[in-house]
Amino acid sequence: MPQTLHRLTGTGPVGIGHSQLWALWEYTYEDSDDGRPCNRRWTVRVSLDEAEGLGIYPYQWVHLQLPGRPVVRALFQGGKDAPPFALLTFER
Repeated sequence: MPQTLHRLTGTGPVGIGHSQLWALWEYTYEDSDDGRPCNRRWTVRVSLDEAEGLGIYPYQWVHLQLPGRPVVRALFQGGKDAPPFALLTFER
């Protein structure tokens, strides 16, 4: 069965670990055969200073919360600097 990629984007307060930042975010996922989301990925754009202040490192499990959504436990895959921003990627 072909997979359909779903994409949600927005801006607002994003919880990462013990911090809450104003960020631009994107959430993508596919539907599995039983209808549940799979291959979930979050990309969060924050300032370089805010990214450094998070104190998280690649391959660390962190709590992640997008505006209006429940908290999820996601694996921080790493960040990519695109001054003056950093793009942080999380997967589950």
